[in-house]
Amino acid sequence: CKEQSGALFQGGRRSCPHYFHVRCAMTRMGSSRTCRVCNAAFDQVQPFPDIKRDPMGWFKFVDFDHDEKLSKQEVLEALKAALPVDSVLLME
Repeated sequence: CKEQSGALFQGGRRSCPHYFHVRCAMTRMGSSRTCRVCNAAFDQVQPFPDIKRDPMGWFKFVDFDHDEKLSKQEVLEALKAALPVDSVLLME
């Protein structure tokens, strides 16, 4: 899929670890304003920063737990959301 992916934010921080197509997430802005997977509240949808133009922004975007390290799970979820890869093969 070539749609731009992004994440949900509440008060300037990621509200949950899930990623969505930005366009799809924006449709939730007019209704429940909660994540459709975990029901976390959000007030903003932000697209993935471009890793080539803003590597530090990309790192911070993917670092959901704000521990200044990327876990294997954080990286895998970001890659699955941002790249047209077979997620089953990525997990092997």
